[in-house]
Amino acid sequence: MTKVYIYYLNKKAALPLLRYIIKRISSRAGINKEIHPYQLRHSLLIGCIRGIIALIIEIKTLDIEVTKQVQ
Repeated sequence: MTKVYIYYLNKKAALPLLRYIIKRISSRAGINKEIHPYQLRHSLLIGCIRGIIALIIEIKTLDIEVTKQVQ
């Protein structure tokens, strides 16, 4: 698994800073619920899965043939 780091002012951001950033963004968006970094990761994953499922359904509905190119 590839690790992703967030840098702020040329230094690796610590978890408390990320929580602070998330809290500010969520308050600006009008979200009153407590949000944690793990919840965002989970939400992003669920959103990606739903998008992939919708794409598969659309491909099947339109009867599009998907082929894999072999070199």
